Amino acid sequence: MLKVKFFHTPRNKKFNYSPLYYDPEEEERKKRIEKITGKSAPGESIKHEFTRRRKQQKKSGRVSNTRAFIIIVILLLIAYYLIFDHIPFIN
Repeated sequence: MLKVKFFHTPRNKKFNYSPLYYDPEEEERKKRIEKITGKSAPGESIKHEFTRRRKQQKKSGRVSNTRAFIIIVILLLIAYYLIFDHIPFIN
């Protein structure tokens, strides 16, 4: 009758896609021309753009961390000066 399978996962679907025309030499030639001219098709340089932005974000993160550390140190020095030089202690 009716079989119930609780832990059954279906198999992956297979697609038989074959490109109509593919010439690896032409692809290499196009990549070299784009590299030389600096012009690329839309979507070709997405990976490079993500990599560049990630490096830029890391660099800006380091700069902001350094700036925060310097501000904290300056504030601690000011607090130390105010506490120990301007407040008389009871002896």
